[in-house]
Amino acid sequence: MSNNLGNKEIMAKNIQYYMDRYEKSRNDMCEALGVKYTTFTDWVKGNTYPRIDKIELMANYFGISKADLVEERIIRTVDTGQRIKSRRLQLGYSVEELAKKLGKNRATIYRYENNEIENLPTTVLEPLAQALETTPAHLMGWDDSPDSTLPEITNIHPVRLKKFPLLGSIACGEATYSPEPWETYIEASEDIKADFCLTAKGDSMINARIHDGDIVFIREQPLVDNGEIAAVVINSDSEATLKRVYYYQDKNLLILKAENSKYGDMIYQDDELEMVRILGKAVSFQSLVK
Repeated sequence: MSNNLGNKEIMAKNIQYYMDRYEKSRNDMCEALGVKYTTFTDWVKGNTYPRIDKIELMANYFGISKADLVEERIIRTVDTGQRIKSRRLQLGYSVEELAKKLGKNRATIYRYENNEIENLPTTVLEPLAQALETTPAHLMGWDDSPDSTLPEITNIHPVRLKKFPLLGSIACGEATYSPEPWETYIEASEDIKADFCLTAKGDSMINARIHDGDIVFIREQPLVDNGEIAAVVINSDSEATLKRVYYYQDKNLLILKAENSKYGDMIYQDDELEMVRILGKAVSFQSLVK
């Protein structure tokens, strides 16, 4: 008697699991199996046990074996949010980039990664898996191997992240500056010792491997050593540029040099230095693989 009750409970849990997984309602199941709503409800509640022919119909409907319905399913603790985040980082996508691919906002991606949305429906899971170049089974932990769709990778290690405020864009060409409110953040390694970041615009620093669209991380400081790359504000904060800085105190002379021969030096001397201010030193940058 108790064994029969246990079997009914196992069957009920398994039916509900596959209904949730494939987003099927009780009405959907009744129509597919040709049974009354009350009959199916008794199965899902564990009150009665379906006949073998109905079990086979359900298995075929879900694309599983009869054993998947009859036997107790081993439940593994799976952090779906962590899998989503790990796969995003593995591909080098920012939260903003993944959100754009899915037509979502950043807050929604953060909710996915923090497991704030339970039981992701297939309408969300499938495009998410496609954007992350994996399978729904991998993200949800349904496959036998945690990374069955991915090659074994031994030369990369987990990166601890922190958020850096993205203040705007800075010219890598003619001096311009587009400040933005501190509403946007970039996630990057906490090993980067920076206070904020800027988006590079233009091609004047390409020989330093800084290209248009790259994220440049800046450590705020008023002075830099000669030859270091800095974010420099000109004309009372209305313009800014990213250049190598050379200051000659004996001549009261400042030269800002590009890393592209098609751009000339920007030279400031004597009273002109009053209109120049160093925002900080460029300590790192982040590029997309192109």
